[in-house]
Amino acid sequence: MHDQTFRKELTHRSLYWFGHIYFAAYISYETADFQREIYQTLQELSEAVDAGDNRRIAEILAFRNSGKSVIVTLIFVLWAMIGPFAAHYEILIGQTAKKATKYLTNIKKELEHNRLLIADWGPFQPDKHGEDDWQKTSIYIRQYDTRIESYTVNQDLRGIREGTSRPDVVVLDDPDSPKSARKKEQRDKLYDWVKGELMNVGDKRTIFLFLGNLVHSDGFMARLRKEIKTNAMLGYLLQFPIVDSNGSPTWPGKFPTKESLEIEKQRINNPRAWLRENELRIIPEEGQIVKEGWIVRSTGIHKDFQRGGAGAGVDLAISKKDTADFTAIVPGVAGSLHGKRKIYVGPNPINERLSMFEMIARAKMMQNAQLGIRFFVEQVAYQAAAIEAMKRDWLNVDGVSPGGTDKRARLEIVAGYIQDGTIEFLPGCEDLILQILTLGVSEFDDLVDSFTYLILGLLKTSLGSTGVIWI
Repeated sequence: MHDQTFRKELTHRSLYWFGHIYFAAYISYETADFQREIYQTLQELSEAVDAGDNRRIAEILAFRNSGKSVIVTLIFVLWAMIGPFAAHYEILIGQTAKKATKYLTNIKKELEHNRLLIADWGPFQPDKHGEDDWQKTSIYIRQYDTRIESYTVNQDLRGIREGTSRPDVVVLDDPDSPKSARKKEQRDKLYDWVKGELMNVGDKRTIFLFLGNLVHSDGFMARLRKEIKTNAMLGYLLQFPIVDSNGSPTWPGKFPTKESLEIEKQRINNPRAWLRENELRIIPEEGQIVKEGWIVRSTGIHKDFQRGGAGAGVDLAISKKDTADFTAIVPGVAGSLHGKRKIYVGPNPINERLSMFEMIARAKMMQNAQLGIRFFVEQVAYQAAAIEAMKRDWLNVDGVSPGGTDKRARLEIVAGYIQDGTIEFLPGCEDLILQILTLGVSEFDDLVDSFTYLILGLLKTSLGSTGVIWI
């Protein structure tokens, strides 16, 4: 910090140190590994021209307040001008005019008041002959012959250039919103604008950066993610939810424990928004079979519950390949509470890749722990062998015929029992609940079928017409 020559050489070469030395005021917590990865990816993109790497696109999906926008729309944009990339024309695009001009306001503030940045790389302010170079939506930094402009989504970009330069850095921040993504017409309009106009404003040297969240399964960011994952488009895909696969915080400097993250979740107090904005889960806004408000989460079985029978819905996937579906087993009990039908689902459904032998072993453990439990398996040809194998091992198995032709239709059959409160979910059912709420847009849905088999089986065997049940 006391050696300007060394400091300038270091920050000129390294985006990471450029951000941490000149923009330390923005860093309130220890830098997370995912933030280092963002810095590294942006650095690699800026060096790709000389390295012969054809990847010129990066999609960054990260939770709210993760720092991604500051890193990209402020730190990288200025470093791209000052560093080896030597950008001459950069454009920042927001969903609204207010958001778009905010990017330039933040940049102007640093160019005018960041004393260390000015001492090393300035002065940046326009001289008395160039006062009109700093406008609301455009600024020109004469010393570096660089123009930075802001635009809004769907604005006409045809033919834009700065002198002989076409844009060499293009940033699109939060193109989707829950409101704008509701209508397919709007989703298609945004996608066509990005592909038809935005992606054609640059040349082979242009870096395209897309920041945001997955607000809709058919939104632009979701479509772009699919294209990069399938190599239909060459680029970097960075995805950083607020928790890892074990439920631990991905930014330990800000959220050191799971408990601290739970406090933040309670502060927001909106499960759907939390899943969408922080866990990067696609939560459908339309065509949703089961609504979040219908779900009844129970801390335990009520003391007055009159047990009628126990069961477990089984969705078989007899393969242990990494690409195979999961075998799902959802347990539950049925009976009555204060004269009304009641089904408790759970706790802790099984959702794993299991062989036939492993699945039967799990079912035996459940049957030994809860005598009289029945297993409900869809009665179709390819699962007939599994049903017979379970029966040979003295498991109580019933074939069920859901009646629906697909997962959505099957869930619709039992959705009314969720809505009217007949069904309550015991602790450990969060994955099942999430799959129910996001059916059709989430990657996994094995638990949903097991759940429907369970409910239909219990309705028939334990909540049906009265009679003698032989055990």
